[in-house]
Amino acid sequence: MTNKKIEALTPSQEAALPVYVEKFVNYGLSTRESTEEDFRQCFDTVVSLYRELSEDLSGDNRDHAPNDIPTTYEVYDSPRAIWLACKNKEFPSESSYGACESGWLSHYIFMRDEVGVVISDRLKPFYFVGQHCFWWYVDTKTKKVYFSRKPVEIHMVNKLLHNELGPSILFRDGFSVYSINGFRVTRQIAMHPETMTLDQIDRQQNKDIQSIMIERWFYKDKDWANKFGGDAPPQSTGWLRYIEESNAVELDSDVNPLTQIKETLYKTKVGNRLIVGCPTGRMFQIGIPDDVHTCEGARNWYPPILGGKTNFIART
Repeated sequence: MTNKKIEALTPSQEAALPVYVEKFVNYGLSTRESTEEDFRQCFDTVVSLYRELSEDLSGDNRDHAPNDIPTTYEVYDSPRAIWLACKNKEFPSESSYGACESGWLSHYIFMRDEVGVVISDRLKPFYFVGQHCFWWYVDTKTKKVYFSRKPVEIHMVNKLLHNELGPSILFRDGFSVYSINGFRVTRQIAMHPETMTLDQIDRQQNKDIQSIMIERWFYKDKDWANKFGGDAPPQSTGWLRYIEESNAVELDSDVNPLTQIKETLYKTKVGNRLIVGCPTGRMFQIGIPDDVHTCEGARNWYPPILGGKTNFIART
């Protein structure tokens, strides 16, 4: 990329940028199956890139030597299949990420087409290959290019990988990625959260994933009925189960002046949590600082978006 001083984007340029991003993200999320001809052209593109890199610089400064130029390629059904085939533990860090690179490529193409910045032609192979395959890896020892086919399924909610009924990403050979709200989780967390144990939850080091685990640790309908009677609120009982089975300590309880619904503040192993109800019957939890010990104090601490330090006048 050449140096070009840009003070600010014009209104039309600002409006165009999201269009470029969406276009390229759609490339990355496409599950259209590529043909053998597509992969052959991808291979020719990679060869051209390596040939250019080997000729561009001389001596020890070369990015790649002439004998690094690939001579053959193979297509695999998933990145994991490539990892098993090439037997290189460094494969993840040494790969190019194909369709996964579409997002950042959109900004380069935008700067070229809309702003007039001169972009290196070396980006073209990444743009082309990214439309037809997932990760790809070049083994300079065997002079082989490994291409991964794109997933056959990708599931997202609110632009985040998410699927509670199966994998968020599924490849043709069955290799899968499970995700909840954009976080990669295990199959158990995504599909069978009721089977998790308290020990599993408490040993989880990632606090975001730990919260997901607790939220999804639903009571089974029969267990809810035995404990509380009636039908369980759908997917909203995880924190109640965690509080009960972890022997959380109740710090305070009162009625919310706006909703007229009971709220209870607990001290748990993962920090203070306020359990709040909703007129719809759902239940939610809010993380509260450990130095807050009353429900009134918790409501005063709320960020404004949750009602904190706000004069309530009504509820819907």
